[in-house]
Amino acid sequence: MGGILALWFAGRDRILENWYMYRFDRGEEEEKILAAEKLGAMGSSYGLAWLLTEERKDYTAVLERTSAMNTFAWRLRSGGPIPAVGERGKRFETALVRIGKPAIPFLVVALQGDAVAQYLSENALVRMCQESESIEVREQAGRALGDYIYTRDGPELIDPIWPPLERERSRTTR
Repeated sequence: MGGILALWFAGRDRILENWYMYRFDRGEEEEKILAAEKLGAMGSSYGLAWLLTEERKDYTAVLERTSAMNTFAWRLRSGGPIPAVGERGKRFETALVRIGKPAIPFLVVALQGDAVAQYLSENALVRMCQESESIEVREQAGRALGDYIYTRDGPELIDPIWPPLERERSRTTR
């Protein structure tokens, strides 16, 4: 009996990951979002490509809506810039950020993609740097983002990122 129970607990996460992936493919919109949030909370790397694809769909839809409206009228009415990602996209991005360390290599590869993939990946990595509870995740995301910005824009833009990370690391390792 104990062996069966041990097998259940060992395979439980894998079963849940498969169930949530099934919800991604077959579920209604709210089920997809909830499945993304659950996988993010689990730190599961399953569905990373799907999450970025769904966030891209939201980004594209928001751009299509905002390009159809008068930008000047939007700013007068809302008092701010046109949002680049809608609520749906923010929830998918939050799931990517919550996955943490397993998502970083995927996001680094996405930085080499087209402009939309770069934008979405940069945002996710920045949020990881700001919001992750793990210093290791924040450091790895910052380093990946820093390497990308360094190769894209040169050293003058990346230098300000490292001193705060080093201060925080020395504070947490004492």
